[in-house]
This record gives sequence, C-alpha cells and structure tokens, in this order.
Amino acid sequence: MRIKVRVFTKLAEYVPEHEPGETFVIDLPENEDMTGLLRQLGIPAEEAKIIMVNGRARLPDHILHTDDEVALFPPIGGG
Repeated sequence: MRIKVRVFTKLAEYVPEHEPGETFVIDLPENEDMTGLLRQLGIPAEEAKIIMVNGRARLPDHILHTDDEVALFPPIGGG
C-alpha cells in the first residue's frame, strides 16, 4: 500500500533524501502499523513523539491504510 509521509525538524535527519516537511510517498505491506513505518524509515520509535494520521493524533500501534497521510514530529520543547 502507498502512504504519504512528512517528517519534521530533527526527524528529517533520518530521511536525508527529503527536506523537512516535504511530502513523499512510501510503499508498505498491507495492514502495517506506525511502528513498521518508523522501522522502515529508520526512525527510532522513541524519537517520534507526535504521530498524526490524516490530521489526527495516533499511537504507534495504529494500522495504516492506502492513501493515509502521516506526519511525524519529535518531542516539542518550550516553556
């Protein structure tokens, strides 16, 4: 299945062929979850603190579907 992915800030270091925030397409096996996507991208699970699928926050065990749009963010700091 094909999904659209965007990685932001520090996480973009794991996919250097794409700019931070750039949308790219990736092929995954059917019924793959977010953990499998992170593994395929080489992003350690603990680094992706905010996972959005189709604009909604999701957990790492969320099952992906064809044409889903995923956005991955590292921990957000502030104060």
